[in-house]
Amino acid sequence: MKKVLVVDDDPDLQKIYSEKLTASGYETLLAPDATQALYLAKNNKPDLILLDIMLPPGANGFDVYEELQKDDDLKNIPVIVFTNLDTEKDMAEQMGIKDYIIKAELTPAQIVERVKEKIGS
Repeated sequence: MKKVLVVDDDPDLQKIYSEKLTASGYETLLAPDATQALYLAKNNKPDLILLDIMLPPGANGFDVYEELQKDDDLKNIPVIVFTNLDTEKDMAEQMGIKDYIIKAELTPAQIVERVKEKIGS
């Protein structure tokens, strides 16, 4: 079973995405902040990371992405940034992030479809 790490500080959104991903046959790991995201990534090697930009104070999604890129075991894990900030897309592209989703523009089911496109089912 493929694993998806969902990094989002909103517990309601975590629950929605986790339920949709689980129903589609994925194991989900949930992280509310950067520290937990990096811990889960290092210890579970997910097949894909859904990464919000806005996280609790301390570090944001871009910080998480930079840390992942420094680790040879984690740098090749596909990352989909999913956020409500349409202002950060240029920054994401400059960092090498290829998938950038505005949460409000897609349903959770459509986001699951993007996951399937990236890693299969």
